[in-house]
Amino acid sequence: MSLSLLSRRSLWLPLATASLALLASPAPAHATPSTVYWAPSTPAVQGAGVLHLTYDTYFASSGLYPVDVGATIGVLPWQGLQLELGADLLYPTSDGEDGLSVPVYFNGKLGAPQDVYFPGQPAWSAGIYNVGLESDVTDYDVVYGVLGYTFERLGSVAAGGYYGGAGGAGLALYFTPAIALVTGPVFFLEPEVQPGASDWMWTAQLDVDLDLTSKTP
Repeated sequence: MSLSLLSRRSLWLPLATASLALLASPAPAHATPSTVYWAPSTPAVQGAGVLHLTYDTYFASSGLYPVDVGATIGVLPWQGLQLELGADLLYPTSDGEDGLSVPVYFNGKLGAPQDVYFPGQPAWSAGIYNVGLESDVTDYDVVYGVLGYTFERLGSVAAGGYYGGAGGAGLALYFTPAIALVTGPVFFLEPEVQPGASDWMWTAQLDVDLDLTSKTP
């Protein structure tokens, strides 16, 4: 299991508050989920042919966010430069009749693991997420960059900057190296713009990695 501390952007309302994302977690044996609380701003990048599936929920007594069902896959075969591309589908988008018919958001991330260029070199990634197709409705286009390093006995530490309006803590439970459940509270800096004016919500996220290149039966 691992413990994470993070900050993230409120999903539906564009905010202009700068935030710093800090992560601290023991590294899992193999696969590492490349998202953190709806934001893929971690140095982890999926390897070529590895498909990452996620099912994210955020809920409270007074309101909730849409369920996020997403898929991301690594597409570059090189160790020194990795790329993942993905998409998320969020439903429901409204409790009335004016909801979005296809609430799809795209994301992409470029990066490399630690020590691949020289000893002591940190892992890095840069990317964009919440790229929507409907102008002024779903085109949040959040850009970020992250540096991180994994210590053998202490675990992983990472830091990066992007735009945000919330913070939280999460506990990640690894059932296998490729299957994890992340859960914990998220606290909002501007509750008045959240569903039901919620001060905080609870999140539960299921992450699964599938190596499509594996020849193991």
